Amino acid sequence: MNEKEVKHIFIDSNIFLDFYRLGKEDLEKLNQLIDFVKNGDIKIYLTKQVYDEFYRHREDTFQKTYKGFLDSKTDIQMNSIFKNYPEYKKITLLKKALEKLKSDLGQKVENDMSSKSLIADEVVRKIFEASFYVDSDKFLEMAIIRHRLGNPPGKKNNSYGDEINWETLLSVVPDGEKLIIVSNDGDYESPMSERKINSYLEDEWGKKKKSKIYLYKTLSSFFREHDISIEFEIEKEKNLLVENLINSGSFMVTHEIIRRISKYNSFSDEQIQGLATALLGNSQVRSIIEDEDVKSFYKTNLLSRSDIFDDEMWSEVESLIIVNPVQVNKDIEDIIKSLDDKIDEDINVDDIPF
Repeated sequence: MNEKEVKHIFIDSNIFLDFYRLGKEDLEKLNQLIDFVKNGDIKIYLTKQVYDEFYRHREDTFQKTYKGFLDSKTDIQMNSIFKNYPEYKKITLLKKALEKLKSDLGQKVENDMSSKSLIADEVVRKIFEASFYVDSDKFLEMAIIRHRLGNPPGKKNNSYGDEINWETLLSVVPDGEKLIIVSNDGDYESPMSERKINSYLEDEWGKKKKSKIYLYKTLSSFFREHDISIEFEIEKEKNLLVENLINSGSFMVTHEIIRRISKYNSFSDEQIQGLATALLGNSQVRSIIEDEDVKSFYKTNLLSRSDIFDDEMWSEVESLIIVNPVQVNKDIEDIIKSLDDKIDEDINVDDIPF
């Protein structure tokens, strides 16, 4: 029986910090990574240098994103002519309500930031816990020598972070094992192409470790790349579970499949489509969608994936697992009605307590 090939990966701190920059990287890839690590397909090397650097820069990185939210405006410009219409008071009340919601949301986010319980914090913490941790401080002297010799990687200043990481990897990654570096700050890349590892580092790794080394700018590009084959047994298992759900012949079997598939954090577009097919086409799934385990699984995994469905299919899925659009419209109507009531009572908008 052939031994499973393990992918050896080093993820730079800038990649983890990217997840506080909305839209920069897909959190789903980190969830996927957790599955691969747990399944033994990937071994991540976490140096003390990366760990410390991540937490040193965490607040600053978050603040850059959060500042955009704080600076955003909720104002609608209306001069005196608009005051003659009843909608003016409605808009004013809604603006006050929106400002209150923004304030409440900002406070919740700040609290989660302070307690390190943002979604990004939780995912990164899981990866850190699953990684192979190395005390890289003991490689400081070697890193200083490397820096003084002018050998890459590193910056032209008195910091030695990149050098520490590189010397650590040279020492702890087993000989003959390919290494994948994921970093986007340019310290490891070739001046000729940002998609290639620096040739000096490539030669050094080849001579000392007798293996290949690869560089990716993002985790997404790592997963998409074809010249390194990534055949994970975990994906085969997920595909099989989705297929079994589509063909489930009883409520009991459906619950068991949901229990087994719920341990995974991420699914491909094709797998999500398959889950939707099971929900819409199999009565043994559809009929128990209100059961807590089934409903929770579908809401967790399909709620943010509407973009991969056509409008007709998503409408059907939405009607089963997401807040009914008719109810949403009714809620909006209720809000407008409450504003009408306040206006009918001739309440001064400045006196509304929100």
